[in-house]
Amino acid sequence: MRIKRSGLLVVFTLFLFLAFSMSNVFVQPVAADEVKLQSVKGNLKALANKSKTLSIAVAGKGTMVFKFNDQTALVNAKSTKEFLTEDAVGVDYKQVGADNVAVVITRVVAKLPAGVTAINTTELAALVAKGPDAGNYFLVDSRPAGKCSEGYIPTAVNIPVPVLEKQGEKVLPADKSKILIFYCGGVT
Repeated sequence: MRIKRSGLLVVFTLFLFLAFSMSNVFVQPVAADEVKLQSVKGNLKALANKSKTLSIAVAGKGTMVFKFNDQTALVNAKSTKEFLTEDAVGVDYKQVGADNVAVVITRVVAKLPAGVTAINTTELAALVAKGPDAGNYFLVDSRPAGKCSEGYIPTAVNIPVPVLEKQGEKVLPADKSKILIFYCGGVT
C-alpha cells in the first residue's frame, strides 16, 4: 500500500504544529505578576536614591542588594530619605532576572511602652543646645561603653542597659521632674 505524498505532508505538518505548540507550553516565561514575593529583614547598610538601590545585612545571607522604583511602597516612612544607616528594615521583593526588586520596604519602628513617648532629633537637638539644667532633662546613652566611646550625643551620660537593669533608680536623677531621655543603637 502506498501513502500519497500529500497525506505525508499533512501528517508531517500536523506533527510539527503539535510539537511547536507543546514546546511553547513548557518554555513560556512566567509573567511578572505571577512571581512569588520573598521577604527578608535586616539592618540597612547603604541607600542610594540616585541609582534607586539599597543594601541590607541579612542574618545567614550576608548583604543583599535591592532595586526600588516609584511603585515601591514604603511603610513607616514617607520617603527613602527618612531611612538611616543601621535602621532595621524589612523588604518584600521579587526576583526579576538577576535583580532583586523591592515591592515593599518597611522601616521597623519599635513599639514603646504605655506612657513613653518618642522624641525626634530636632526636639532633642534643641534640648541639647539648652543644656541639661535649662532643658530640664537627663540624657542616657544606654549602649555598651565601647560603642559610646566611638561617639555620643553631647551631654549624654553612658549607663548601659545591664547597669540600668541592676541598679535602676540608683543611677537616675533623684529629681523626678526631669525628662528622662534614653537612646541606644536600636530602631528608636
